[in-house]
Amino acid sequence: MSLLLIALGFVCMALFDVPRLIEQRQWKELTVYGALWLVAAVWATLHALDVPMPIIGSYITIVTRGLVSLFTGGGPDGAGREG
Repeated sequence: MSLLLIALGFVCMALFDVPRLIEQRQWKELTVYGALWLVAAVWATLHALDVPMPIIGSYITIVTRGLVSLFTGGGPDGAGREG
């Protein structure tokens, strides 16, 4: 039942958004929308099937710390430049 609701929800989202993007010839936006839509649909389906998935928050923290370190010139401990 939950898979049917997930499929119905994602189809409704696509029917609402995709025709407008095609009509306005927003091909890049349609590509990004499709990619994010696909990732979300797969994630929701796996979650409904009780497939064990990684905790995404820890990966987001690792990537965010790395980006902050890269842009601030800090080391891996998050310490930035002085001054």
